[in-house]
Amino acid sequence: MQSITITCSILILIGLVGFYSQDLVHSQTSIIRDPAAEEISPALANLLESGSIFERKSEEEILRFSLYRSFDNPVWITLNFSNELMLIESYRDESDPYTDKVIDLSVKLDSQYVRSVKEKVVKSYLASEGMQSENGLDGSTWIVELAWQGKYYTSDLWSPDFGPEYQLGHQLFARAQRYASLGRLY
Repeated sequence: MQSITITCSILILIGLVGFYSQDLVHSQTSIIRDPAAEEISPALANLLESGSIFERKSEEEILRFSLYRSFDNPVWITLNFSNELMLIESYRDESDPYTDKVIDLSVKLDSQYVRSVKEKVVKSYLASEGMQSENGLDGSTWIVELAWQGKYYTSDLWSPDFGPEYQLGHQLFARAQRYASLGRLY
């Protein structure tokens, strides 16, 4: 009788551990970051070749890294997860991109790279809360925009050197740098 009680207790314990460990795994991959209610820069987004991510959030999954540097031209790198295209854009004057286009390049990426970025989005960016931005004088503003599962996420940081925004920005910039001379990432 005592061995039956012990066996039942162990089985119940194993069942509880299994049940709660599934919840733990699901909670680690769930979205923590809050979606944004409006686009970070709608006027500029509509001038870019890649267009507004916010307006297409329910249609496609897209990641854009915008880099506004103190001493170099601004750069916009947009990755469309659906068609695996990366659009790389840069202008001398961000207020009038039609007259001062420096780079306008579309590149078909390999599936493995796109999967690695998508994994970083899910495991790092969406699974973390947004960091608070500080401003500076010499450096750059990093903006990450994401259309994901019908929602729009964005973050705006000054010269980050760690965190999910840094990881995504660095990964996109390094790949884009293979196809176009973009200058320094800072």
